Amino acid sequence: MFRRIHPLHHACFFSFLGLLAVACPQGGALEDPERFLEPVDPVDETCDAKPIFEARCAGSICHTAEGGSVVGGVDLLAPGVEQRLLGMPATYANVSNPEECPDQPELLIDPDDPAKSLLLTKIFNTHQCGSGMPTPNPPGLPENERACIENWVAKVIETGGDGGGLGGASGTGGAPSTGGSDGTGGSGDPPIVLDPLRIQAECAFGAAVGDCSGTTGSFLGDVMLEPGDTAVGYFSDGNWLSYSGIDLTGYDRLRIRYAKESTGGSIEVRLGSATGTLLGTFTPTGTASWSTYEDAEIEITPVDGVHDVYVLATGIMYVANLDWIEFFQQ
Repeated sequence: MFRRIHPLHHACFFSFLGLLAVACPQGGALEDPERFLEPVDPVDETCDAKPIFEARCAGSICHTAEGGSVVGGVDLLAPGVEQRLLGMPATYANVSNPEECPDQPELLIDPDDPAKSLLLTKIFNTHQCGSGMPTPNPPGLPENERACIENWVAKVIETGGDGGGLGGASGTGGAPSTGGSDGTGGSGDPPIVLDPLRIQAECAFGAAVGDCSGTTGSFLGDVMLEPGDTAVGYFSDGNWLSYSGIDLTGYDRLRIRYAKESTGGSIEVRLGSATGTLLGTFTPTGTASWSTYEDAEIEITPVDGVHDVYVLATGIMYVANLDWIEFFQQ
């Protein structure tokens, strides 16, 4: 749902939030463990890791985006994977042995010390906490595929994560804006069309609520879940909802499904905190009742990379009831 989903359904690759450092979730057992002993392609200095990601981590249980979240924490298949990994810290959200995790989170790709990149320590099974990936590890990946990923990490660092020379002819390795202002992957490449990224409002209450499908979040104030845990009500001035690890690369508009009996108040969308960078402001009009939901759209300031998104109510008591928000591309 977040991005295009590849139809491959082999087993998990890694699990990190920003790589969740745990084994595959229940149901993620390998269909064919020997599959991991088969090389994808011969490895050379210019090899691309993304075909390996596609073969090893596709499917709804691992590092693809589906249903509003990524089970493995990081989407390794959609365009822009370099920027989702380069310099981004792990959060170890679902680690079974958090006491063994470093106080200073590892970077998914560490530009200053590539060998310490969590992407690599997971596949070489030398990390401090969680399980090696892909499972079972050992045996993990064949040597040639590990070498390819090492080379690819070096290229990502060398190019600053812009996807240069990494994505093949399609140029899908970089962020959607890389190579031109029209959202193409590079000169002469077709535009990358992003699927809408929908976040259920109730997911601010945690992954076990409603249809959150693993999305993590938090909230502040007297906001409450509406019947069936499918919406958030009593969203008033000063209250906020937050959603973790959202990749906003390429999105420039926001759609909001809400209900409101009266007028007044606003909803702000910010990055990192309730006082962080403002992406956009929505001023809801009345929808006739608190149970009558409508959709509205606003422009937002485009921003690349993975962020924690905060939705803040301002102005009055009971600004709106929220069903979901959805980032999309104009």
